Amino acid sequence: MNVTTKLEVSMGHRLLGYDGNCAYLHGHNYIVEVTVGGKPDGIGIVVDFKVLRKALKEIFEPFDHAMVLHQQDPVAAMLPTERLVLLTVNPTAENIASLVFGKLIDRNFSPIRVVVRETSDGWAEATVVDRQVRIAAVQ
Repeated sequence: MNVTTKLEVSMGHRLLGYDGNCAYLHGHNYIVEVTVGGKPDGIGIVVDFKVLRKALKEIFEPFDHAMVLHQQDPVAAMLPTERLVLLTVNPTAENIASLVFGKLIDRNFSPIRVVVRETSDGWAEATVVDRQVRIAAVQ
């Protein structure tokens, strides 16, 4: 059995080294969907939606209304330190999905997939974790 919930989070980013508009500071209202699997318990629940939503909100708390950048992005030094998150990689939808997938595993969930919708017609889906994707700093 699988259980899915979603969260909307607003954050800014830019892609270091990208050739196009995403090289500029901008933001999105991301919609993040997580699906976890498991065997239903004695009353038929795989995981309590309330527990899963709480974990997802906690994972995204540092990102909510933050600027998320690659740790080597020179723009980071020019920004206020409030609500600044630095990643070991570019803050793409793909990398954010992988990061969330790993954080769910770290919290003892069994993620099946994490979808990060950057726009209404563009999203990334992670079905495995890439441990190279990490938070380098939260300021």
